Order: sequence, then structure tokens, then C-alpha cells
Amino acid sequence: MAESHGDSLLGEALEASAYIDLFRNAPAEFAQSTSLAFRAIGRGCAISLPPAPTLVLNRIQGLHGLDELMEAYGWLERGTGTHYLQINRELASAEVLEWLDAKRLIKENPNWSKLMWRGDAVDEHPSEDFRIRAATAQDADVFGSITSQGFGLPPAIGRIWQGVVGTDSWICLIGYWKDQPVAAGAMFVNDGCAWLGVGTTLQEHRNKGLQKALISARLGAGLRRGIKTFYTETVRFANNVDVPNVSLQNLEKVGFRRVHERSNYRIPPFSG
Repeated sequence: MAESHGDSLLGEALEASAYIDLFRNAPAEFAQSTSLAFRAIGRGCAISLPPAPTLVLNRIQGLHGLDELMEAYGWLERGTGTHYLQINRELASAEVLEWLDAKRLIKENPNWSKLMWRGDAVDEHPSEDFRIRAATAQDADVFGSITSQGFGLPPAIGRIWQGVVGTDSWICLIGYWKDQPVAAGAMFVNDGCAWLGVGTTLQEHRNKGLQKALISARLGAGLRRGIKTFYTETVRFANNVDVPNVSLQNLEKVGFRRVHERSNYRIPPFSG
């Protein structure tokens, strides 16, 4: 499955850089009112956004050394809310695996798949029914609203995107179905590679090809900037059953290949 350990480590580090940049550039008032916090550790991160009921914005990610994991865990102990640890067990040492067992972290299914795409060209799937365009800073509210709705998050959480939509490090796209904004996708660019994240479509407009089109459009936008290597990740199975996730299927249809599996652990509430 794995291309190489180097690909795995780069993909994890790139994702961590994306979330550090997202959290760092969140509007100050939003950060203060939500107790948003983040910490860059090695090539990974620990992030916390207590009002967001989702693993994605409350986790330790991209860390594999015991000292770094202990630092991240200790930092989270000072916060509130539910947090998670994501780790590629294939890269974890025996002492890290022992530490996971000692902490009695709660394994959460399903695993996530880290994927990679390398190439020179992509079919961007034009359609008469929908169109895709780049979001500017003026579109930040629309982009955030679609993202929150698409992932079933509180509407206010979408404000975290206000600081990065329209910036040089991010390519954010909005998909329109007959002139109605119904889909969104982001891509973080750093050191000649790109990470695709936050791809979602409003519930009533799914299964129309928008997600696959947004994946291809982001690849095309990256290729035009000279990028050849792209990473992303998604849940492997839908609803904790042995049925492939639609997002995973769409990514693989475009040409993404699985690099590794990532296990998810819920961190038990810290005692006062």
C-alpha cells in the first residue's frame, strides 16, 4: 500500500502545516470567542477548537515520536473539549505503541486513508450544469457557510476560513449548481506540494458530480502553478461498515493512490 515512508511523512507534515496556517490566520475575535488554540510540534501539530464537534479540528496529527506525542498530550490537558489522536501505526515505534496502550486511548473506527496523486495533467470535467470558480476574500462567508453546512457543523465555525480564503497559500474553490453556490473545496500549497482539504457538497446536491469536479479542478489549479505532488485524506469506510466511502471512491477515480492508513483514538476526558 505505502509508496514509501518518505511519502507518508511528507503527506502528514503537509497536512499539519495546512491546519497550523488555518488556525494561525483565524480572525482574532473568532479565535478568542471559541478558545481556538494550536501548537506546532516537530513536523506535526496539536489543534483545538472546542465548539466544533468534529475530530478534524480537535486532534494531534503528524507526530510519531514519543517525546513529541507526550508534549502534545500534555498541552491538550490544559484545554477543554473532546480531542483525538491520529497516527500511522506503521511508523510508530514499539514504545509509542506501548504508550498508546498505557494511556487507554479509545480506538475509533473507521480508519482514515492518506492518499497521494502525482502527474502532469488531469481532466477537469467541465459540465453545462455546474461551474467552478476561485473564491476571493469577498467570498469567505459563502465558502465558510458551505463548509459548515456540508459537514454538519455549527454555522459560526465557518468563520475560521475568513483568514485564508483568497490568500497566496490557499486555493479555495466554490462550485455552483445553476448559479447557486452548493460546494466548496480548499487546497494548501507549500514547498512545491499541495494538500487538498475541506471538500464538501450540500446534502441536496450530492451525487451530481460536483465533488469529483472539485477534486479535478484543484489538481488543475495546482498543476498550473507547477505542482506535481498532491496529498489528501478521507475516511476509508462509510458509517463504520465495510462499504467504501464515496469520497474515497471519487479520489481513486481521479487517480489518487493510498499511501497509508491512519488510526484514530479518542482521548478520554482529562480529570481536573
